[in-house]
Amino acid sequence: MSRYYRMMLGSKGAHTALCLRENFIGILDETGDLSARLNGDFESFQQSTKPQNDRHFTEYHYRTIWTVCHEVQIGDVILGRGRPGEYAVGEVTSDYFHRPNEILGHRRAMKWSTRRVARGDMSPALKSVTALYDTIVPLHDDHAREITTLIGKL
Repeated sequence: MSRYYRMMLGSKGAHTALCLRENFIGILDETGDLSARLNGDFESFQQSTKPQNDRHFTEYHYRTIWTVCHEVQIGDVILGRGRPGEYAVGEVTSDYFHRPNEILGHRRAMKWSTRRVARGDMSPALKSVTALYDTIVPLHDDHAREITTLIGKL
C-alpha cells in the first residue's frame, strides 16, 4: 500500500516550479552520492554520513535525508506545496539518485498529477499537518483517504 507524505519542495517551497517541471522531489545536502550508504539501518547511515566533529547538523537533518532517500518508496504519494494555498500531488517513480551540482541533488523521480489540492478544501486536521515546517512529514491513513477523495485516484 502506498504511503503518503507532505514535502516542502525547497525551503518554503522555493523550488516547486523546478520540481514540477522536471518531475522530481529532492533535498539539498553536500554529502555526495548516498547510494552505497542507504543499504543498512538509520544509525549506520548517520555514522557513515556525518563528518567527524560535526556539530552543525542534528539527528533531524540526517533523519530527513534518510526519509527522502531511503524510506520513501516507489508508488508512494507526495503532497508538495505549490502556489500559495495549493498543493501538487504526485507519485514517486524511482529509487534514490544523485545529481551533483544541481539544486536539490538528492532526488527521486516523480509523476506529478495535473490536479491540485486547494488548502481551503482541506479538513482542519490536514491543514494542520501541511502547515508544519518540517521538510517531509508522513501523513496518516485518514489524510491519505482525504487526499484521494479531493483529487480522485492518481
